[in-house]
Amino acid sequence: QLRYRGAGTLEYLFDDESGEFFFIEMNTRIQVEHPVTEMITGIDLVQAMLRIAGGELLGLQQSDIRMQGAALEMRINAEDPERNFFPCPGTVAELQWPQGEGVRVESHLYAGYRIPPYYDSLLAKLVVHGKDRAQAIARARAAITATRITGMATTLPLHQWLLADARVQAARFDTGALETCWPNVPPRAPRNLRRPEMNRTPAVPAAPIRYSIAGDEHLFAEVSESMSLEAFFRAMAITRAVEKLALPGVLDVCLANASFQIRFNPDLIHPLALLEQVKALESSTTAERRIDTRIIEVPVLYDDPWTNETQARFRDRHQDPASTDLQYAARINGYEEVQAFIAAHSGTPWFVSMVGFVAGLPFMYQMVEQDRQLQVPKYLRPRTDTPKLTLGHGGCFGCIYSVRGAGGYQMFGVTPALIYDPQQGLPYLQESMVFFRAGDIVQFKAIDRSAYDAAVEAVDAGHFDLRIRPVRFDLDAFQTDPQACIHALKEALHDD
Repeated sequence: QLRYRGAGTLEYLFDDESGEFFFIEMNTRIQVEHPVTEMITGIDLVQAMLRIAGGELLGLQQSDIRMQGAALEMRINAEDPERNFFPCPGTVAELQWPQGEGVRVESHLYAGYRIPPYYDSLLAKLVVHGKDRAQAIARARAAITATRITGMATTLPLHQWLLADARVQAARFDTGALETCWPNVPPRAPRNLRRPEMNRTPAVPAAPIRYSIAGDEHLFAEVSESMSLEAFFRAMAITRAVEKLALPGVLDVCLANASFQIRFNPDLIHPLALLEQVKALESSTTAERRIDTRIIEVPVLYDDPWTNETQARFRDRHQDPASTDLQYAARINGYEEVQAFIAAHSGTPWFVSMVGFVAGLPFMYQMVEQDRQLQVPKYLRPRTDTPKLTLGHGGCFGCIYSVRGAGGYQMFGVTPALIYDPQQGLPYLQESMVFFRAGDIVQFKAIDRSAYDAAVEAVDAGHFDLRIRPVRFDLDAFQTDPQACIHALKEALHDD
């Protein structure tokens, strides 16, 4: 027995295919979503919590609880969904709440209320109840339409869009739905137009880094809200400076796409003392503009039989079940033929901005002007299987799955080249069982099935090797003339 007396919330994951529940955690309090339970049971949970805290008995048995209908809760936040949910403090100019059967509003707002920038951005909880999910959604759409809050951006448009979406109405969505489907990205420019270079040095100083202490032993730093080579180079400079300091108690320094994280021992260094040291480095460290790195040619069998077979098993989780991943990616990027898309994918280098998530997996950023970057959303629901060494793509990032396992990125092909091997049996893996490093530059090479089979035989025999050449990458030169920089990188790769 837990010997726990009071309100608590148990959290589970539910598998709608197997009908199984998987326990996550218990919170010793009522959660912000508790009005949903109240609406479908008719029980005042807050009142029950206070009565128990006052020494009274609960007065209910499980058999007394009857659930009726369906309920939805919408959090109205002072955030702009069109700008990656950027916080929007301000003063409420106009305020109008919905009314009607099955509608409940919980809020502290009033016209003239000033929303401060220091706290949670939650403005209100709009809760609706109906006899079934369809009626609850209809009431929610009417309630959102009747709600008016002016003076700052809010998440009201997001809820309008979600409630009108067929997947939400059918309850066929997952935790990746927003980042794959919410239309907050401006329309892509036609390919014959040139926009400013994707990483042009900003005319204003870089924004301050946002820090947060996570748990007892992690310091997280968000360098930028979006990936860019500028953000990566800035984060790299600071993490290298942290490593050079060799602070007692610092255990790991992990560089990511546009952020970094430091793991530390709080018994040896106080979190605030570490934060002060890192902030000092932020103001004193100048981002490196040139790095000595390496360019690597990675062979890829595009449109291979193994990823195609895997795709076929998970088409119900894809945006376009009638097409393959490559066909879908080609179409939404404006290519009439898959081969033209493959040429665009393999025709330019990719910058490794992060290694991790699973052992040895590289995240790669295409080194082209922004209007030429290939962008493809992840699957609507993750797969439970992805072949080992699959070339994947999600958003604007490419990756190589170092091991077989679950995944959500679109699958374009496979490479024969091992990139993670604890046995370190190949020549290029002698230094480390993890091949890729942040800052590497990758050039994909499309190969046919016979070349792939020959490479696999060479891997099995232990003598397969990759073409790797040292290069110096100059960020300023790349920003000034990307095409000239890419040409120089390719020349270095094939300079024998």
